[in-house]
Amino acid sequence: MSPSPDIDDVSDASGLLGFGAYFSGAWFSGSWVDTQESQSIEYKELFPVVFAARVWGAQWPLQHVLFRSDSEAVVHILNTRTSKVPALMHLLRDLFMSAARFSFSFSTKDVPGVYNEIAGDLSRFRWQEFCD
Repeated sequence: MSPSPDIDDVSDASGLLGFGAYFSGAWFSGSWVDTQESQSIEYKELFPVVFAARVWGAQWPLQHVLFRSDSEAVVHILNTRTSKVPALMHLLRDLFMSAARFSFSFSTKDVPGVYNEIAGDLSRFRWQEFCD
């Protein structure tokens, strides 16, 4: 059983467009670079989780972070902490390094896409409500 989360982070990816994540009023959104466009949807869903740890990890020392994703495959990868796919393991190692560097622990939970609207909007560049 995972400890109760101190931090709640939601993320999402749009296979064709980009990715986004939201944490405590802060957010980011980005487009895929050429080398990422051909990656699997699992890679694309895991990428914003890893990116969030890099961007916000310094704010999470000694905290337990709950990453919410609407990708069951990514939830499984994060919960088992392994994958047979080299590109996914590369991302996992990056996440582990951020967790070690910034001294946070993490777990993950599946969130149905209908309840992941904020991150979904960010991954599709619908920034209107975030820029007001």
